[in-house]
Amino acid sequence: MRIKYFLTTIKTRGFCHTIKIIISGYFKVNKFLVFYKNLEKPFDYPLQDPTIEFAKISLEELHSLRNKEKKLPVQFYCDLSHNFSTPFIALVKGKVAAIHWVVLHDENSRFLEMKKGDVELNYNTVLPEFEGKGLSKLLQAYIIKNCIKKKHKRMFGVVNVDNIPQYKLMLRLGFEPVEVLTHFGFSHPKATLKYVK
Repeated sequence: MRIKYFLTTIKTRGFCHTIKIIISGYFKVNKFLVFYKNLEKPFDYPLQDPTIEFAKISLEELHSLRNKEKKLPVQFYCDLSHNFSTPFIALVKGKVAAIHWVVLHDENSRFLEMKKGDVELNYNTVLPEFEGKGLSKLLQAYIIKNCIKKKHKRMFGVVNVDNIPQYKLMLRLGFEPVEVLTHFGFSHPKATLKYVK
């Protein structure tokens, strides 16, 4: 899976950017916060901007999108690099602006051993021209509502401790931090989730 990810990164971002990812991922201590949200509790968040659309799309639709938009970042290729199957996108005035993946319990999470009813938010990105519009929060709120409708029970997200805006966003959406993971070199332990109710 990691080889596929790096090959996809080379294809979409170039060799130099890929080397930076390798250095960051294997030669630097990375700490991550594991966030948890109980999907059996009520959740309401308004999605009222008429210029923004949200959608869960099929992999066929994603493939078609990539054929039209040739310079999309590596996060739009997680079906190829990680075998994920559930992408959600945001569109601003009909133009693709963001993607976020939902990792299902039987798919391979980098951080979690999930059980039936669990989902994980992963590999989200907002395209540079659409940053500053709150798209990441709105798209995550849309995904939470969708997962509640699908009767999923627990949702997780894992955020690098240096990514302060992202974990503030998750707190605003009702997630709570439950664990800290430390990754270095080839030591990439998964969360125990022993503090999750």
